[in-house]
Amino acid sequence: MLREKVEKASQYHIESIFCLRNEKDTLPKNANIIAYEPVYAIGTGNNEEPEKVLEMKKKLELSPGQKFLYGGSTNKDNASSYLRRQEIDGFLVGTASLDPLHFYQILSLS
Repeated sequence: MLREKVEKASQYHIESIFCLRNEKDTLPKNANIIAYEPVYAIGTGNNEEPEKVLEMKKKLELSPGQKFLYGGSTNKDNASSYLRRQEIDGFLVGTASLDPLHFYQILSLS
């Protein structure tokens, strides 16, 4: 069903963000923006270490045109550790986006 939704969005020139939990999740061919969000990290304050995030990206074997985002307890205190890695293209910010000052601090890092 998710593959079909990505394909339908692509037909209408809508760029979707496909979120996955681990390397066992199947990536649709048309998914150009991939967000890795480990379930245990979402909204818990227990973010994944940048090295582990990069290990996940390697396992996915993404094509050169695909963007790779990280989401999972990204906040103003840990965002810079991800931005130092050029292989991570950005974030899906969840809970930290609810506080405008924290969200602004994340945006100011780039």
